[in-house]
Parts: sequence; C-alpha cells; structure tokens
Amino acid sequence: MDKMPTTRQQKGIKVVKGQVRSYNRGNTANYELQKNLLMNKPKVPFDKGVAVTLKVYFVYGTKDKKKWGKRKITRPDGDNLMKGFQDYMQRYRYFMDDAQIAPLIVDRFWGQNNKIIVELFKTDEILIMF
Repeated sequence: MDKMPTTRQQKGIKVVKGQVRSYNRGNTANYELQKNLLMNKPKVPFDKGVAVTLKVYFVYGTKDKKKWGKRKITRPDGDNLMKGFQDYMQRYRYFMDDAQIAPLIVDRFWGQNNKIIVELFKTDEILIMF
C-alpha cells in the first residue's frame, strides 16, 4: 500500500461566517484500502449467526531499519484504525454484522513497506477459561 489508512477521527476544522465547523478531510475515504478489500472479498459472507475471528496487522513502512519488527506505539491507535476497517469489511460483505467479530486482534508494527495483513476465519466454539 502506498498510503496507510487514515482514521475518521482526524477531522479538519474551519470557520464559516463566525461559526467553527468540523469536516471530514478528503483523505479519510481510504480508497486504496477499500479497493484492496473489494478485490479480495469472499464469494459468500459469513452468516449472521456465525462468530468470526478477525486478526489485523498494520505494518508501517520506515527507512529506519532499527525499527523494523518493533511495535508501533504512536498514533493512530488500533481502536480508531479498526472502526473504519470493520465498516468497510461489512460493506463489502465479509460478514453480515461487525458484532459477529469475537475475538478481534489488532497489532501495529514498523516494517520496510506499508502493508496490512488480514486473517478472517470462523471462531472455534470451544472457550477454555482458567
């Protein structure tokens, strides 16, 4: 990916006729992400009654080789990244409702190039608790 996703929380602010207004910046549409999700969408979505596991790994490209493989602990945070990501996945029918996602695993790393690694599969029905 040339550009990593931008979160919807990164809004612009402008003053119009003395009133402060916030607006969605043009770059929050994440067209490249949407294109990749659309190209890789499943033929059949997971049914509404099926729990799915979603693992998403965001790899942010940097030229600093010392950072490669280390966790990215700066903004944007995982929660905000996933809001739009899950909405796009639901829109393109990966699953019927994002409430089906249990568990959700999100991680962010530094790497050589920007990329997003996604794993989506049916959640095992067995839950072991200690």
